[in-house]
Amino acid sequence: MSLSHIFYNTWKVFILNGLALACGLGKNIILGRLLTETELGIYSLVLTIVGFVYPLSLVGQQTALVRFLNDKTVDEFALRSYLVKVFAISISINVLGAFAGFEIYAITFTALFFVLFVSFSSAANDIIPAILRVKGYFATSMFIFRGVNYFLMLYVLFLYYHESVEINTVLIGFICIFLLFTFTIVYFSRNIIAAGKTKIPPIVWHDGFIFLGTDLSLLVITSIDRLIIPKIISLEALGLYFAINAILRIFDLLFQSIEFVLIPQIQKIRKKQIILISAITFIAGAALFLIYIFLGPLMVDLAYNGKYNAGFYLIPLLCISRFIRLLYSIPYSIISGKLGTHRLKQLFNSNIVTMVVSIIVSIILIHSYGLMGAAISTAFVWGIRLLFLAIILWMEKNTRG
Repeated sequence: MSLSHIFYNTWKVFILNGLALACGLGKNIILGRLLTETELGIYSLVLTIVGFVYPLSLVGQQTALVRFLNDKTVDEFALRSYLVKVFAISISINVLGAFAGFEIYAITFTALFFVLFVSFSSAANDIIPAILRVKGYFATSMFIFRGVNYFLMLYVLFLYYHESVEINTVLIGFICIFLLFTFTIVYFSRNIIAAGKTKIPPIVWHDGFIFLGTDLSLLVITSIDRLIIPKIISLEALGLYFAINAILRIFDLLFQSIEFVLIPQIQKIRKKQIILISAITFIAGAALFLIYIFLGPLMVDLAYNGKYNAGFYLIPLLCISRFIRLLYSIPYSIISGKLGTHRLKQLFNSNIVTMVVSIIVSIILIHSYGLMGAAISTAFVWGIRLLFLAIILWMEKNTRG
């Protein structure tokens, strides 16, 4: 696998993901300007619940399948029947998750239906691209994974033009767009996804449950602050926190683009190439960090017309956690896509530890320091998470000599 080929695929993914992120950012800026802080808090809350529930509903299959297929002939396997099983499990878990959110946060029925249908759509838009990534359809895969943002942006612009931006209209419209997008993708993906005769072996489900622990830990770390803030502080505070985080999404663009291409290709990448990729990732992340430190307040001021300037103080700490997460993408891709099952179990164990630490630290710091405590706890836990991965790689190196 040549490095130029890896960078070419990463660049294509980066462009498509960047366009989708730009649409997502534009959408959130418009909503941040026109919704009240409480309504923006509700919007952030339902997105957080969806983002927490739907990855769990896939029980780790979106990663385990890529790991299994990345050195095999994909069309030999009975992927359609496999997907039916995954979707059945996903729907069941999404229903439970939606009603749990309904009970815990006393959300409206509109918000409940949003969580229910968008969670299922997001799950389908995640597992189908996983298969296409292994087959080398990186651009198509990224469009399916993030492409719904293009249509959501058009809908928000339509509401903005007609001066109809209010929370229920936004949520109902988003439900319809997600469902239409997903059904269209499922219909046209039938000709790409194989209906081979070889069944997906049990090891994929076994590894999936290991990745489920990793996913749960990651979801807790990335979501616990936004799940706790409305319970300890207020929905208005969550709206402010969401608005500041939305401006920093370019970090997520880099993280997702690198991980998206690296995991299915990691088996074919040599050690020197990994070192070079790591160095480039570090330099890009450091440059982005400095840009946000110096220009972040201006970006927030211009984006929201001064509405959320009270959140300037959150930018440095939120940048630190995102920079650490970007660095995390390299060792995570190596361990998830290349190392043996015993290293996956070590990854699982370390992630369970960091998940518990994240919950405890977040509750304490948010209760004591508010939104500043949320930003501090996130940066602290990502640092621990990266340290654990470095230790796993160090143990692997010593084992191989």
